[in-house]
Amino acid sequence: MAKQIKAGELREIILKEYPEIQINILYNPEQDYKGNIIYTKSAITINCLDEDLYNKVKNFIIDKGWLILIGDKALANSPLDVDLYEGSYSMILKGSE
Repeated sequence: MAKQIKAGELREIILKEYPEIQINILYNPEQDYKGNIIYTKSAITINCLDEDLYNKVKNFIIDKGWLILIGDKALANSPLDVDLYEGSYSMILKGSE
């Protein structure tokens, strides 16, 4: 079973290893008809300076095999869930919809 890690913990670990990157934790809270908050469209965006750093950070995350949590929603942790935006060297780990 994958080790669970909170998004804030992930940010601290990655920034300790790679202080030159920028990490944003995003969630779009929505409410159900009773007013309970439902977290959807959760994501962690990681902005790297170049392709080499991008690959190092991506492999670091994938190798750990963590199940990453924002609130109580799990973020995917496989290489298929890490996207490179052309020319920007940014990746996004997508949360449950």
